[in-house]
Amino acid sequence: MVFNTPPGYKHGFNIVINNVNLQNASSVKFLGVFVDSKLTWNDHISHLCSQVEKGVGIIGRLKHILPKNVIRSIYLTLVYPHLSYCSLSWSGTSKTSLNKLTVLQKRAIRQISSLAPRDHTSTLFKYLNLLKLQEIIKVNIATFTYRYVNNFLPPGFSHFFQSKLFSSKLQYASETSSSPSREPEKIIF
Repeated sequence: MVFNTPPGYKHGFNIVINNVNLQNASSVKFLGVFVDSKLTWNDHISHLCSQVEKGVGIIGRLKHILPKNVIRSIYLTLVYPHLSYCSLSWSGTSKTSLNKLTVLQKRAIRQISSLAPRDHTSTLFKYLNLLKLQEIIKVNIATFTYRYVNNFLPPGFSHFFQSKLFSSKLQYASETSSSPSREPEKIIF
């Protein structure tokens, strides 16, 4: 795959492994994530939507048979993992693409509570103790950042970011002041 080539551009090289020419592809599935040549993540979002729709359909069929807490567990099994897996990579896609997933997630939440399609979901997320898509993404980013700052990630990530450490000098309010005021150190990524 050649990333972000201009329209009509043909690269002048062939990649050969074991006497087999590799074909150029516009999208490749790697570890369950579809990566396209423009890094728009549209193929992956489409795949996610189809997987989440299946989960929503199953929830819709079972909501009349099973209690709400079991349906919530089914949501956490069939929908949530798709929304959470590798979201650090694909969450930078367009708002339109993310909105498709948000709409499907809200539909699943309404199915769990047996509500009408136009009912608001903000209170439902709190009542069911579930995270919205944007919150899932923020938690995953915060978890990754925590692991990076505390060196819990594999060594390949050790120089992934360039951090700048700023600290302020001690500042005294007046010469008679007995305790200095000091700003905490800040780490900026």
